Amino acid sequence: MSARPQLQVIVNANASGVDSVRSVIRDAREALEHAGARASAVATRSLEELASVIADTGDRRLVLVGGDGAVHAAANAGLGGEFALLPADKANNIAHALGLPREWDPAAALAVSESARPLDLLAVQTPRQRVLAVEGVSAGFQAAARSGYTGENSADMAAGVAALLRALAHHHPYDAELLVDGRALSVTTSQLFVSNMRLFGYGFQVAPDAIADDGEADLVVLPALSRARILPELARVRRGEHLKDEGVLARRVERVELLAPLPLVADAEVLGNTTAVIELLPGALRLARPQSPVRPRPACAKPSRPWRGARAHNIASAAATRARHR
Repeated sequence: MSARPQLQVIVNANASGVDSVRSVIRDAREALEHAGARASAVATRSLEELASVIADTGDRRLVLVGGDGAVHAAANAGLGGEFALLPADKANNIAHALGLPREWDPAAALAVSESARPLDLLAVQTPRQRVLAVEGVSAGFQAAARSGYTGENSADMAAGVAALLRALAHHHPYDAELLVDGRALSVTTSQLFVSNMRLFGYGFQVAPDAIADDGEADLVVLPALSRARILPELARVRRGEHLKDEGVLARRVERVELLAPLPLVADAEVLGNTTAVIELLPGALRLARPQSPVRPRPACAKPSRPWRGARAHNIASAAATRARHR
């Protein structure tokens, strides 16, 4: 008879779904032990506490109890290891994107028995700091709204609406200067995303076809939008209906450089109004999860990764022309 696996449970005490740390620890241990494991548990409230626990865990699999923030923090602890997730939040973009069950009994069974498969991450380097993003990076209107968000976690809808309205009152499109896999792109935009997963923020389906372990991110650029048009367009983004809209550009990428400062957010971390280099890190995090589906290539796909979108050809050609004359 094989030995029961030894797991280390780490509860994110700041998660919106964690009302009582003691009861969450009890329930998590019970679910994991019912699934055939032995588990010790601890609660953390900061990245420093999390890093200390990970460093002391040895070769045991770490089971994160929390939401997206727990995975963000684990990725930035910088210590490697194998992770699993018991979702305990109200957003859970990562669980939804990866096909992880929300209910704890099946999630615990997966945490105990499923293979830890590699996930890509996004390294975001600004002049002041370097962070790793799991879901993606936002630049423009949504990032400006997030910078004004005052809620304790992602579940404070009133704080989210207030931040959105403040950003809307001051919104103007941005002149973005980018290098996309080494190719210049100049575009006026209200919002762009570099997405590792299909979901971002408050459940926005930014890149509906994104796969988090395929070695590519999805760059999505919205056009310049007036204050009257931006909220309806973001509603379409939330539903995943935006990629065929007039002026929306989309491309699979490995590296994006923001050459002109833009409001920037990596996952939920506000980075300020800044330039940045965003680069895909293949297989940088190992998480117990089902096998990802194979993403089909559109018939027009070529190794040069062409732009998708109604204005893509003209903008890409203009960018290439500007690059030749610099």
